[in-house]
Amino acid sequence: MKLTSEQLVPWFNHRVYPMVAWVLVHFVLGALFVMAFGIAGHGSGIPLFIISVAETLGVLLFVMSTIDDMKRLSEDMAEDFRSTRFGSSFAGFGVFAFIFSVLIIAVPVAHGLLFL
Repeated sequence: MKLTSEQLVPWFNHRVYPMVAWVLVHFVLGALFVMAFGIAGHGSGIPLFIISVAETLGVLLFVMSTIDDMKRLSEDMAEDFRSTRFGSSFAGFGVFAFIFSVLIIAVPVAHGLLFL
């Protein structure tokens, strides 16, 4: 079954909004870990770093699976929709994945520099 814009865009939104929410939660948790380190002291650095890495792996897995899902959905796009300018913008998922990966991985790297 090939998807039209009326079918494809809601499916994208159904995946993008939770992904963005999880990325925002990831950054908020990153800030909370820094505050916890400031309150608890230097001895809490290694446990907080381990929690940061584990949480990052979960967010990274969620984001990469979401981007892969969106890529697969765009492959099922109807040809008349794909030929429009809006339809042709559903590309570049590799770049999208790279940018999100760098942003997500920056948090535990910063924690490692601060906590260890």
